[in-house]
Amino acid sequence: MYLIKIPKSVKVGGFSYKVRASKRIDAELRDAHRRGSHSEFLRELDIASSSSPQEESCTLIHEILHAVDTVYLNGALEEGQVTSLSNGIHQVLEQLKVRFVL
Repeated sequence: MYLIKIPKSVKVGGFSYKVRASKRIDAELRDAHRRGSHSEFLRELDIASSSSPQEESCTLIHEILHAVDTVYLNGALEEGQVTSLSNGIHQVLEQLKVRFVL
């Protein structure tokens, strides 16, 4: 398995998104019943660090897709579409033995 460390930031459409994970963020996400979040205005992607490595990887892909949707599609995708796409991309990457980890 190729383990790729989740970077501190990613660029989407020329915009830098800060990638955040911490105990405080875990608590905020848990209270909201989420594994991750995307903030268009703050340009932040939050990832629950208390998840399994597979969940962390899938969540990063999911939140990056939200950023791509915001920048390139003006938020046209529905949550279910983002979830389906992120699960599909995650499955392909896992088969290729690629995983993003905190």
